Amino acid sequence: MNLNAQAQTFSPADYQEYLVEWDDVLTSLRDCSNEFAKENLQMIVE
Repeated sequence: MNLNAQAQTFSPADYQEYLVEWDDVLTSLRDCSNEFAKENLQMIVE
């Protein structure tokens, strides 16, 4: 796969959208891991 060819077809607007989507994904992952950590801590404390 040629990443350079793909990158050249990426407009700044596409790139912004891509970053926003990744930001959503990472935020969701962080929320999930925070929930998971809280549940585990509660189990340890109980």
